[in-house]
Amino acid sequence: MLAMVERLDRRRHVLAVLLFTDGPLVGALRAAGVAVEVLPLGDAVRGATRGSLGVGSLAKIGAAFSSVAYVVRLARHIRRAKPDIVHCNSLKADILGGFAGRLARAKVIWHVHDRIERDYLPGAVVKVFRALARVVPHYVIANSQATLETLHLPQAKRCAVVYPGVAAAGAVTGDGLQVTGGREDPQIAQIPQITGLAGQPAGRGPAGTEQNESEALPKHSNSYLLTSNSLQHDAKCCTVTLVGRISPWKGQDVFIRAAAIVLRQFPDCRFRIVGSALFGEDALVGQLKQLAETLGVARQIEFMGFRQDVPEIISASAMVVHASTVPEPFGQVIVQAMAAGKPVVATRGGGVLEIVEDGVSGVLVPMKAVEAMAKAICEILSDPVRAQRMGEAGRARFLERFTIEKTVEAVEGVYGAMTST
Repeated sequence: MLAMVERLDRRRHVLAVLLFTDGPLVGALRAAGVAVEVLPLGDAVRGATRGSLGVGSLAKIGAAFSSVAYVVRLARHIRRAKPDIVHCNSLKADILGGFAGRLARAKVIWHVHDRIERDYLPGAVVKVFRALARVVPHYVIANSQATLETLHLPQAKRCAVVYPGVAAAGAVTGDGLQVTGGREDPQIAQIPQITGLAGQPAGRGPAGTEQNESEALPKHSNSYLLTSNSLQHDAKCCTVTLVGRISPWKGQDVFIRAAAIVLRQFPDCRFRIVGSALFGEDALVGQLKQLAETLGVARQIEFMGFRQDVPEIISASAMVVHASTVPEPFGQVIVQAMAAGKPVVATRGGGVLEIVEDGVSGVLVPMKAVEAMAKAICEILSDPVRAQRMGEAGRARFLERFTIEKTVEAVEGVYGAMTST
């Protein structure tokens, strides 16, 4: 969301972001010249996660609705801002901001970043969210075709797939604004972005277009040094990296077990786990470290914790591994790896199938398949020419489909479609 609002055309859009809690994002948005307000959400609702959702949690959200307090405050805020569009950017924001936007008589977008499926969310939440998706938002944006299909939307529902892109090397980021020239200056659209902060079958159009069913800095250097005419490679001292918050479904345990197998063939290889635990899952870090100790690979696996230099860490890696044990809604770390020209080993399912071309830009393996993951890693390490080709193919696919500029173009297309009707 930050990367997107930094690049939205300010000649066409007046932006205001409303957050449910204070934090680093506030300063980052203000540094980008975006108006930001914080409307604090109560701890009971703010602390609910997708892993803890259920009938009890739904009752808490229902209590927030029945008490009127937050939704009415939010609706009053939106009504004063008089936006053309309220763009809701998380599960909680979809529900709270969606109802408030409707009360304020604004047009509502739900931007869905989670698969609404029983292997990802509790069954009661899936049923309620799918029902609300049919009636609350005027338009639905999904981060992948895999996510969109889990919503089970009716044919007439206005929707689009917009991939959450990342910045290419050299793109304007942080405190800059990249604007495409030669645009008209139509009616200004005021778009509050509400956030909770915390594949392509027939009948659907390409990413970013309206779709109806009726319309068809590391310790170990990178072992792959790409130059204009050569590839230097030493598989024995390579670095393999997994990035993602520490969580049972992110598959860090699978990665550690696979690393133990890889180390039999490449004993000098090193493995990095980048990310920290959130939402009360801190004990898992200790369990993962104990697993590494038990397998005798603790010295070869580095737990790097939360980092803000992920692109640099990826750039200094031989490859990136994605090990999730349930289908991902998208897989942005994979896109980051492809942007850096790195080969990828990823688990097969969800939005990942829309990112990686198996055998071309990476290797897909079954979920929870430790030996298959280890084999894929070893095969890439053993063949530097193939690794280079995969990295180049991934970079080309990234530039074609997954840049943040393409995300912005698609979202602006949705805004235009909504404000013209």
